[in-house]
This record gives sequence, C-alpha cells and structure tokens, in this order.
Amino acid sequence: MSNELAQSNTGVAAAGGDKFEVLVGTIAKKAAAQFAAHIKPDAFARTFLTEARRNPKLRECDATSIGICLATAGMLGLQLSGPLGEAYPIPRKRKDGSMECTMIVGYKGYARLARNSGEVAQMSAHVVYRDDEFNYTYGFDETLTHVPKTKSADRIAANITHAYATLTTKDGARYFEVLDIDDIHDRRKRGASGKNASTPWDTDFAAMARKSAIRALLSGGLVPLSNEIAEALEFERKQDDAIDGGEIEIKPAPKRTASTALGIEQKQTVEPVIERASDPQPVEGEVIDAPAFDDEP
Repeated sequence: MSNELAQSNTGVAAAGGDKFEVLVGTIAKKAAAQFAAHIKPDAFARTFLTEARRNPKLRECDATSIGICLATAGMLGLQLSGPLGEAYPIPRKRKDGSMECTMIVGYKGYARLARNSGEVAQMSAHVVYRDDEFNYTYGFDETLTHVPKTKSADRIAANITHAYATLTTKDGARYFEVLDIDDIHDRRKRGASGKNASTPWDTDFAAMARKSAIRALLSGGLVPLSNEIAEALEFERKQDDAIDGGEIEIKPAPKRTASTALGIEQKQTVEPVIERASDPQPVEGEVIDAPAFDDEP
C-alpha cells in the first residue's frame, strides 16, 4: 500500500487542495489496470475533483474510502459525476466523527451496465403521475400500459403514484417491475434518506424512484445479470446495511473487487450522508436501446 493511502483515516482536507488533487490522481492511476476500457484515469480523476469542488465535504474524506469509491466506479465503468447521473460520490460521517466517501449508483448508471452486459436489447424506467392512465397485470399474460396525461406543471414528486422499469433481452424475453408509492418510500427509508440525511432523493426524487424500480427489476432473480450489475447491486446493498447499523463484510467478488484492486480494506460506516451537491439532471422516460450505445459519458 502506498504512503498516500497509508495516511488515509485522518482525512485529507487539511493537507491542502494541491495535495488532495495529487492523492486523487495517485489513487486513480493505482487502480487503472482494473478500470473498464473506456475509463481514462486522468479524466476520471478530474471528474471526481470537479465533484469535490461542488461538495467540499468530499475533501474531508479519508483516502482509503476515496480509493474504494474510485476503484469501484472505475471497474464498473461509471463516471462519478452528478450531472451525468451514472454515479454519485457521497461524503458520510462516521460515529467517530471522521468522514468517508462512498458511492450511490444512479439509474443511468444501471442503464449503462445493462447495455454493456450484451444481454439487454432495451430497457426503460418511468414514473407515473396522478392523472396518468396506468394499468398492469401479472400472470401468464402479463401486460403493462402507461398513457401519460398529467400536465407538465403537475409532474412533481407529490403527485407520483408508481415507478416501473421494463427490460427486453436480446432473445426477446420481456420483464417489468412496478413499485407503488408506498414501495418507493419504503425503499427510500432503507438508505441514508431514511435517517434524515441529505441525499439525491431530496433533489431528484423522480430519478431515484425510477432507479428503485430498476434495482427491484434487476435484483428479482429473473433477469440475466452481468458481473458488473451484480457487483453494483451488492455494493449498494452493503451501503444500506451499513446505514442500518449492520457490519460491512467485504468479500471478494469473482475476479476483482475495489478492495483487492487497491490492497485496502473498507472502514465500517455507522452514520449516513451529511451533505451532497449535484445538479438535477433526470429526463423523464429515457429509453435505452442497446444498438445505439457508445462510450460517451
């Protein structure tokens, strides 16, 4: 483990901005061999530093947790940028007062992972508002219809009644998952938002509701998962468990993990997010077609 990472558990804000930038660049280069092909270490580090300027609390996080956050996002191939919506770096305060950096995967991040898997032909996620026509049935002849009718001025979080995700595989199999508003709030409460912390739920409720539907769909056991999707789901599950006071147990995933990439261990989190800053960016009803995928952010 490098000297830069060995100093980790004290935070790096006091060391000055230049040293912080060097530290982030060193971490990105150290983990670069494990990154997805389209992730370039220098650009990736700059993206994280931009987020740190948006949210200075990230500069107070210890280097070990920053390393795990960057390595995890880089291996999954997700950009740590709020405006891009793929993944959010989040500062959290531990019970001992120290700060750690963790990651929340955005719904666009799960969409990218689904496209990259090679199994998915199309995936979409939407929220349903109070005046929309919305019907679905489960069983042998499963159907789902959604006709948006709510006026744009009324498309606010308070009027959301459901969120749903749909997925079609390359072999034509179709899946969908529907969450009603009670399901959505139950899932929100499992994370840091349920502990009265500031999270993306506060600024991007519709996007987070759509992400919850995607997460429910992908974790339901029927949809074929890539290693990257499975790793993202497991990573977020561990974050939820940590917030609930459970212990985080880092078990190496097949072939690679963030911890093994950096040669470090993750410190237990027992307190939730205290602050984040990012620009709202969701676009309602985004549909992702696998053939149109390219490597743009």
